[in-house]
Amino acid sequence: MIVKRKKAVTKDKRKIKSIKTVIDGITFDSRLESCCYTELRDAGMKFEMQVPYEIIPPFIYKGKKIRPMKWTPDFYIPSLNILIETKGMANESFPLRLKMFMYMFTDGGNEPEVVILKNQKEIKEYVAKLKPKLS
Repeated sequence: MIVKRKKAVTKDKRKIKSIKTVIDGITFDSRLESCCYTELRDAGMKFEMQVPYEIIPPFIYKGKKIRPMKWTPDFYIPSLNILIETKGMANESFPLRLKMFMYMFTDGGNEPEVVILKNQKEIKEYVAKLKPKLS
């Protein structure tokens, strides 16, 4: 396992400074996201990464094309229907996107569980809690 780290360079103090990390040839946006990946991988769980959900489809407003709005959670565990988002510090658009996702994907009882993990301790505890559900 090769781990490379790059510091994010930004002059805008409002932006969240995360450190990109490479594990197993995959570049993660933050160390928290890479920690979740290694915990899920080491627990032997089958998961998908970066599955995008379209919250608002593209449309035309007064002749101008408006791009779709999407939310891309970090991990999806299909066997348990769980979406995992790792957020140390949420940006201002995240709560709105999450609320819109929950509204758009209300499915009468078949909605995925959305879990937001904010630190490595929470990740390790949550993955340990999931292991018995997969047995």
